[in-house]
Amino acid sequence: MISIAAKARPASPAGASAASEPPPRLRRRSGPAILAGIACATLILAGCARTGDLGRPAPSIWNDRILPFAGMAAAEARGEAVSWFMLTDDEQELHNRAWRFLMPAHEKAIFQKQLAELARTRILPRMVMHHDERAYLRPLRWSRGQSPAPLFNRIGEDASADRTLITPFVALARAVIRNDEARLQLMMQAGSLGEFQAHSATARIAENRCLIAWVHAQAIKRAADYRHALEQLAIEALQEQAIGAEREVIALEAALGEFAYTGIPPLADGRCEDASGAPPSTVSAPPPIAKK
Repeated sequence: MISIAAKARPASPAGASAASEPPPRLRRRSGPAILAGIACATLILAGCARTGDLGRPAPSIWNDRILPFAGMAAAEARGEAVSWFMLTDDEQELHNRAWRFLMPAHEKAIFQKQLAELARTRILPRMVMHHDERAYLRPLRWSRGQSPAPLFNRIGEDASADRTLITPFVALARAVIRNDEARLQLMMQAGSLGEFQAHSATARIAENRCLIAWVHAQAIKRAADYRHALEQLAIEALQEQAIGAEREVIALEAALGEFAYTGIPPLADGRCEDASGAPPSTVSAPPPIAKK
């Protein structure tokens, strides 16, 4: 397999990797980018970002323009791959479908949700999202009443909702990957390719693959959180509803295998680069589909 960086290298002057080093014109924004990131992080934590249905960010200039721009500038200041190209329709839908998996599994995990929003918008790096397996169990226990039945039902419902969303996400991810491969071919065949175009195109491919890897990792963690909550509550107050919840968790754990069809492994420790510092750039062949 040929990596993104390897394919983009002919378009960069002096053999430099366009994906790893932004053009000088973009690097000059690094100072203001840091200030913008800090300012926006403070504002978000103060609760200035409006939310809409299901807790998602409500459509607004703040959520749709200011935060994404500040996040891209902050990510660029950290040396991450950042593309200033517009998103395709599939890429926009990929971001929309990723939202559920990037947020904490329980809506009352307020602190974790704030960190997740800051990481999702790239104002803060993904490494700030340390996995806490009790973050889902704690609000469950806070909301308990006289019976544990609603808690087991909630675990089953959340696991089932995640499972049903994995298949369409994987299908969309594969469509985005195929489009990125076509983009690379166009770049190699283009009569002229400027430095900014080469950098933004390869950065967009890295962004897409990083997002898919991140969702893969978060889906695994969410399933682990459901399993942990189920086991702890069953030890405390085992009853019939735990059986249905466990079936849903088992089904979710099995559905995680569908991510293998993207050919992109889960993100490790919030880092989107391998040991050499390059973004994930190869797509493995999907596993064969067993014929029954």
